[in-house]
Amino acid sequence: MQAADAEGDASERELLESFGMTAVLAAAGIGEGRNWLVEIYADGHPSVLEEAELTARLLVAEAVRHRTGLLSVRSAVA
Repeated sequence: MQAADAEGDASERELLESFGMTAVLAAAGIGEGRNWLVEIYADGHPSVLEEAELTARLLVAEAVRHRTGLLSVRSAVA
């Protein structure tokens, strides 16, 4: 999610602004009935998170798979 995204969730935009951040990348994995979430924040141009999305997804997938026997992975530049 980008702080400048008028269509984004208002509370998420407010949180980004309070942190002094411009965007957040979220990557989540589900395994063995547990949810795993990694959030990475940007304080500069949001495009750096777009470039990091695939890497973040792969890292979460590998970490959760190793820990729990991964069932699925989701991510979004929110």
